[in-house]
Amino acid sequence: MKEPLKSENIYEMLWNYFSFHSNQRITVMNFYIILESAMIGGFMALESSKIQNDSIFEVAIGIALIFFSLIFYLLDLRTKHFIKISEAALIKIEEEQKIQSPEVLIFSQEKKKTSEIRKNKLLKLLSYSNLFGLIYLFFTLAGIALIIFSFVAS
Repeated sequence: MKEPLKSENIYEMLWNYFSFHSNQRITVMNFYIILESAMIGGFMALESSKIQNDSIFEVAIGIALIFFSLIFYLLDLRTKHFIKISEAALIKIEEEQKIQSPEVLIFSQEKKKTSEIRKNKLLKLLSYSNLFGLIYLFFTLAGIALIIFSFVAS
């Protein structure tokens, strides 16, 4: 007969789940930035080489920038969803523990303190999601600009 999970085991399992997806989110973003930067570098190399009929490759790079921005954005939404699920579960466990020291309840306190900080409109913009969104938007616009540049320069 299996033993029921103890609350500390559940907390550890949830923490590992949270940690895995949080680390994955940052790792995926790092890979995305490297990939997109390499593609822009490839575009610049094509442009500086002045090979005839290279505009098809330049357009392909612009399309790839846009495509990968969409794919990585969707991956980020998926990972963010998993992080939010684990945060909610960890907050629930913290509430059930009825610990008297609020500073120990990091997930519950983080949620409250973040909502207080976000009353300032500038700081509201400084979430991971918003900042990552700006990066996705930047590379999408870069892809559109490269496509336009390829047609104008031909």
